[in-house]
Amino acid sequence: MDRINLIKKAEAIAKDLISAKAQIKDNRGRIQFIDGTDPNEYSKIVKYYFKEKDIKKLSSLVQSLIKSPFAQRSNRTKGYYINIESVLRKSGLDKLNYKEASYVLGWSEKLLKYYKAGREEESPKSKKPPPGRR
Repeated sequence: MDRINLIKKAEAIAKDLISAKAQIKDNRGRIQFIDGTDPNEYSKIVKYYFKEKDIKKLSSLVQSLIKSPFAQRSNRTKGYYINIESVLRKSGLDKLNYKEASYVLGWSEKLLKYYKAGREEESPKSKKPPPGRR
């Protein structure tokens, strides 16, 4: 796959991670919706992939994190992992080789941080110079 399509896949993953909504029951049985994901949690998962170099191990890790006592400490963390698992499962990363999947995961991590910072509409190329400077 060429770089342009890999970047498009990374953009789609980052945007899907932001718009994902996990549905979780709290301790009182009430349904709670968790929006998006924490870029720091996603970064940890991406780093794990770079270390292990295996998308199946990555999927297995994310599924175990959802059920782990670590994720049970807060519904928000569990929701983040549910959202990450859902997006990665649908992403088609398992069809890419290690180099391509690494490229996509690395860029999706960067783009997620960029988008979460509220800069989605203000790309560096479209930014106008401040008044009086040209």
